[in-house]
Amino acid sequence: MRILIGFLLLFTLATLLALSFNITAGYVLIVQSPWRIEISLSVFVLGLVLILLVLNLGGHMFFKIWQLPKQIRNYHLRRSRTRARGALYQGLTAYFSGHPEKAEKMATVALKGKEARSLCLMLAALSAHEAHHFEARDRYLGLAQEEGPETLSMLASIRSRMGLPANAKDSSSP
Repeated sequence: MRILIGFLLLFTLATLLALSFNITAGYVLIVQSPWRIEISLSVFVLGLVLILLVLNLGGHMFFKIWQLPKQIRNYHLRRSRTRARGALYQGLTAYFSGHPEKAEKMATVALKGKEARSLCLMLAALSAHEAHHFEARDRYLGLAQEEGPETLSMLASIRSRMGLPANAKDSSSP
């Protein structure tokens, strides 16, 4: 219904413009010696409207092109976050399915996304521990400890699950 009303308004406007162009008898005279341009007022107004329309569209295109690098940057950031989240989900699935090597690999991929970093570090440490990669486990635990105080309780729980001392910096095999 809205489209029909829009078309009716457009046709009414076009009819009124056509009638007003026939009624006006004015003209526009532009003189720059030795040249002289004389056109009807209707054609001048129509040309002016078209020029303004083209300038408006050109401005919109320029603005869109100006914003393109920012949109591309946001797209790449969104895509890397999606990949990291997918890698974290795959890592968790692999860990709980009994594939610690794959879980560690997916957790390190998820670390590149910088989203849920402490969770990725804990998953990588648990996976490395179960795969008997103790140096990698200690590196992940060290990175998790640097994350801040919000990870300390999770870190203590993980260390106790692995059979490690609660506040050890680096540990050898259990």
